[in-house]
Amino acid sequence: MSSLQEYTVIVVIRGDCVLLQYKLRGPYINVWNFPGGKLENIDRNAANRAESYRKGACRELLEETGLSCGISNIINVMDIHYHRPEGKAILAVLAVEVDANWDFTIPGTTISTYNLNEDEPLAWVPILNVKKLPTAGDNNVWHLLQESLVCLEARK
Repeated sequence: MSSLQEYTVIVVIRGDCVLLQYKLRGPYINVWNFPGGKLENIDRNAANRAESYRKGACRELLEETGLSCGISNIINVMDIHYHRPEGKAILAVLAVEVDANWDFTIPGTTISTYNLNEDEPLAWVPILNVKKLPTAGDNNVWHLLQESLVCLEARK
């Protein structure tokens, strides 16, 4: 019997920038990606999953960046289903738009960067520059960003 793994990524938009993380470990190394990770305590036999996609995205954002966001502001953009030899996987793509005060900006820089416990660096990247960066999944980051922007605009 194959197993099911569930993951979330969260697309955080602030004005004309998006929050990206430079990955130094895991399946995508030395590329930029959205903060995210595996859902915790999944019990497929339980009536309710232990952690929703929204809660998982908020937890991952806090763990990986030290930043928190309101769960009610997050929208689910899409769920991508993968079928692999080792089992199925679902990637839930969520998005949130934050105001200009939601920041860890370093004064005097155009792209703010931040390291949490000297871990994987974060940056506010101008949206138009994302296509120029090495990103996870053969430019899937750009596609997921575009879909997130459409969904966030439709919500207004």
